[in-house]
Amino acid sequence: MSDGTSPVQDWFGRKFEQPTPAQAAAWPHIRAGKNVLIVSPTGTGKTFAAFFEVLHQLAREQANAPLREGIHCLYVSPLRALSYDLEKNLSGPLREIYGEAPPIHVGLRSGDTEVKEREAQFAHPPHILLTTPESIALLVSQPKWLPHLATIRWVIVDEIHALTENKRGVHLSLSLERLEALRAVTGGTPLQRIGLSATVAPLSEVAAFLTGTHGHCEIVDVMTTKRIDLRLYTPLKGNPYPLAGFSGTRLVRALGKLIQKFRTTLVFTNTRSGAESTTYWLKESLPELAGQIECHHASLDRDLRLEVEDRLKRGELRAVVCSTSLEMGIDIGTIDLVVMLSTPKGVSKALQRTGRAGHSIHEISRGLLMATNVNDLVECCATARLARRGHLDAVRIPQAPLDVLAQHLLSLGCLGEVSCDAAFALVRRAYPYRNLSRQDFDDVLDYLAGGGNTPRFSAKS
Repeated sequence: MSDGTSPVQDWFGRKFEQPTPAQAAAWPHIRAGKNVLIVSPTGTGKTFAAFFEVLHQLAREQANAPLREGIHCLYVSPLRALSYDLEKNLSGPLREIYGEAPPIHVGLRSGDTEVKEREAQFAHPPHILLTTPESIALLVSQPKWLPHLATIRWVIVDEIHALTENKRGVHLSLSLERLEALRAVTGGTPLQRIGLSATVAPLSEVAAFLTGTHGHCEIVDVMTTKRIDLRLYTPLKGNPYPLAGFSGTRLVRALGKLIQKFRTTLVFTNTRSGAESTTYWLKESLPELAGQIECHHASLDRDLRLEVEDRLKRGELRAVVCSTSLEMGIDIGTIDLVVMLSTPKGVSKALQRTGRAGHSIHEISRGLLMATNVNDLVECCATARLARRGHLDAVRIPQAPLDVLAQHLLSLGCLGEVSCDAAFALVRRAYPYRNLSRQDFDDVLDYLAGGGNTPRFSAKS
């Protein structure tokens, strides 16, 4: 623990017997102000490992004088549902500590945030802002928001593995460097960056992605603290080429038996249409449980999604069928079994999904790969064997995508004049753009000015 006490520290001592391994390993680094990448299975307390020292420090400052207005901590997640879930998980402890009107304010901003709430956030920014890569890119492009963003001291990037391999993550890497430059201009200390993931490799590259080309990152790897049981099921039996529809019928029948056997089952499909059709057939096959079987994916109405998540967390559902929307660290309560219909196209994904079961450091995460055809059976077998050996897919970070660069250069121009040399230096601080050539940079500027040829707007392989 840090020197000096705080209400947050006292609350933790009353609530928990001891820190989890992830928390015990991460807190000294965070306390020392270092950038940290925390890699630990789902249910091992890594989110609070990131937030404890932030809350502790804010609580100590609040004890001496009212917290100054502005955003102190920025939490970025790839899913809006994660931010919604974390808002509840932070607000609850803060009310336990301070009562119904805690002095540390938490705010949520995403595409779902209503205009009235956005205006209120600007008038009185929360001390902790929970958001997405897209929302922070929009905020950092608005001059009126810059004074609020300049007060950010901590940045927590949750489920960082879901951002390293796509342009959403590239967007975020540039936004973080722009926040860093804003801190430097206003005389602030460098941002402290904290990344969280359950399954990702190689750790050194992900750490570099988090901190950029001019930062150092401590890696806290406690992947061995959670037991995982991943098995395989096939309906093919002795006939590898059954009649059309036979495999699907047997799969639904077998899945129904599992749902009846286990208290709560989470079923993953690889498509949203697959999630909807599987939900339909399960309800048809199990009419007595139809009211306790639901579908969940990102295209559903927000209120419906939240209702399913809340019912799942309260233990009111026997099964939820989803695509990827519940793949990451949303707190969904106790899941006894995770079933993956067909291989999830990657060992890391299989382990990530399996980790949703047994959402506690002391429980075993149980997963089942259900092969849908003979080709899928081969892939499922390979996935299970590699997962048992702890072999993770290496991330492939996009290299200098010029379309994302164009968006940020245009955004920089909207804020006022900036020299080409300064903009180029800023961009190269972001890890995906560490090898960006000046020629490509100038070509994008020429294109935006209307006088150049269209650049190749894609990431280099």
